[in-house]
Amino acid sequence: MPADNLSPSPPDSAPSTVYVVDDDGSGNITITFGDGVSGAIPGLHQNITATYVVGGGIAGNVPTGSASRLISAPGLTENEVLAINAAMSFSNSTPASGGSDPESDDQIRYAAPQVGRTLNRAVTLADHAALALDVPGVGIANAEDIDPFNVTVYIAPYRTPGSAETYPGGVHNDTTEMAALKTAVAEHLSDKTMLGTTLQVKEPEYADVLMDMTVIALPGFYQSEVRQNVTEALLSTFGYSYMEFNQTIHQEDIEAVMNQVEGVRLTRVSDIRHTHGADPTWPTPDGMTLPSIPDVIWIFKEGAGFLDITMSGGITL
Repeated sequence: MPADNLSPSPPDSAPSTVYVVDDDGSGNITITFGDGVSGAIPGLHQNITATYVVGGGIAGNVPTGSASRLISAPGLTENEVLAINAAMSFSNSTPASGGSDPESDDQIRYAAPQVGRTLNRAVTLADHAALALDVPGVGIANAEDIDPFNVTVYIAPYRTPGSAETYPGGVHNDTTEMAALKTAVAEHLSDKTMLGTTLQVKEPEYADVLMDMTVIALPGFYQSEVRQNVTEALLSTFGYSYMEFNQTIHQEDIEAVMNQVEGVRLTRVSDIRHTHGADPTWPTPDGMTLPSIPDVIWIFKEGAGFLDITMSGGITL
């Protein structure tokens, strides 16, 4: 049986069959058995079976028969390990499954605020969105209601920061990934919503941002270099991984970031709008604000027609 340590397990007429499991935090697990003084020594020819609840992440999902030998043991030489392999046999009779890698720092920062939500019950709209984020693969979620008994949850796939994918899940969201995520979220929420509530799960509406910007470079900096710095800062700060549904973005928000870029003396956003400007169902763009819309995620990208930067100052080639 497991123990915190072996010291309180002295041998007696029936020595205690205890062991200690230690995780060094780097994926290495050490199992220590008794030495005859504190706890019993495993008997000769005794079968030792290990059932893993926590393993080495995705790499630990190995097939049947792959765990066939001892690689190393603390305190033993290579020759002693070879001798153990010659005298003993090792095997995993079933495949290892269910392993997943630890959450990244970004995932932890994103998920931590959700802990304070109503425990495992979808009462408020915020609860619906927070519970949707519990589903593996969901990175962004929002909820709105037509009335208290008709709730729509919008979801978008998780992507790591810096992902080059412009429209995760596809522009029209008709991919297998999105279909599976919507089904998984609906199933996850099915027993957590209030009695009588009708629930829909929908994909995001991706809206391209169009922007005109004037940048004045500091003396001593090449305009081409400053232009590249500004573009990279825009795409990283307002990249997909940092977007939310129902997000309002003002021109001042963008200018505040751009004015901190190396080589920039001053930045002014003269016009910011979206590709649905002519759609009467969307808020009319005023050139200064991207308005909050429940199912929309704003997409910033470079290229003609999307980001028009007028440079001055600095050094020209």
